[in-house]
Amino acid sequence: MCGACGRRRGADDWSSVADTRRARWQVAALVNELLQGSAQRSTVTATPGGWLVRSGTGVVVLVDTLTALWRALATARPTPDVVREVLGRHDPSPVAAAVLSSYGRGAPTPQQGPPIRKER
Repeated sequence: MCGACGRRRGADDWSSVADTRRARWQVAALVNELLQGSAQRSTVTATPGGWLVRSGTGVVVLVDTLTALWRALATARPTPDVVREVLGRHDPSPVAAAVLSSYGRGAPTPQQGPPIRKER
């Protein structure tokens, strides 16, 4: 997926919630707020079909699901306490709930490391 056309290849449990540009923008804003205290400064930018994840070291990854977003941020994941604190400051919304839920189920723990990429 290049992200330019806005079409998704992948899908996960939260794809229907993050299906609009506004929802993807909200996800990016929430995740960037969560990452502010991280030692490795990564940023997330909404695209027509997903998110662009830039690591603190300059690596750029394009993802199309929340699961893939958290996997791309495996080394910069905020702690669960930070997640609860930041999301607690926002009004409850389906997008915030999807970010919280996908954080818990979609990302490998730091001990697991980043996902292994399969060759096509």
